[in-house]
Amino acid sequence: MPESLSEPQIKLIPNPQPDDLKRVGAGLVAYNNSQVSNPQSKVLLLTLESETGELLGGLYGYIFYSWLYIDVLWVAESLRRQRQGSRLLERAEAFAREHGCHSCWLDTFSFQARGF
Repeated sequence: MPESLSEPQIKLIPNPQPDDLKRVGAGLVAYNNSQVSNPQSKVLLLTLESETGELLGGLYGYIFYSWLYIDVLWVAESLRRQRQGSRLLERAEAFAREHGCHSCWLDTFSFQARGF
């Protein structure tokens, strides 16, 4: 760093607004897009519904940089341990493969889905 420039300062932004977050994220997205050939993203939403249309579960995620990122995977408590979560995940994985994905990212808290 040239001597005439001072070292950049780290600032804590209390109560950041959405635009504050977007400014930082935009820098990373611009760099990432410059490094990959197809930076397109695709949203995925799967729902698990009863015959009457009641929402009983679902999966929300997106495809980005040939990865499937799963943000939410939820099944109503009454249907857990009946392979409904596995069915949702299998369908999401098939969708991801159809769209050229090679990997999937899913994380969870320790109290969630231990057996799953």
